Amino acid sequence: MKFRALMLADFASVRDGLLFVVGGGVKVVYLPALPAPLPLTLAGLVEIGQAEYGADGTALLDVKILVSRKGKKPLLAARGLTAVQPKPGMSSKEVVIPFAIDMRRISVSTETEHFIHVQAGALRAKVPFEVVVQIPEIPADWAAEFATMNTDPSA
Repeated sequence: MKFRALMLADFASVRDGLLFVVGGGVKVVYLPALPAPLPLTLAGLVEIGQAEYGADGTALLDVKILVSRKGKKPLLAARGLTAVQPKPGMSSKEVVIPFAIDMRRISVSTETEHFIHVQAGALRAKVPFEVVVQIPEIPADWAAEFATMNTDPSA
């Protein structure tokens, strides 16, 4: 078993055995205020080799995640377990399983480096990301332009 891909993304989903990722590779999360939900998805591909299959042709994929801050107690721990069988006509030598985990249930409250620890079977990986509070500024020339706009909905 090995990770083929593991990343944070703006959005990811799994459909028909395929992993769809939008805005993958996030390393810094800009939020307007804290505390706030983590607006990301953990996306990954796990390769399961022939040695992981039992006599019945099934392999178990057990994924555990732990989200932590540098030097602090964990924010969240979660686990997912699924049985994997190759599709008919597919070789069981190598099966790649996609997964996408919505991270919005996690509330971040400090500007610091965070980590998502991922374990799948004996595999372990750590995905770092930083939380930064940044209030977007409207450029002065935009503000002048917006001031002249007609905002009357009846016009």
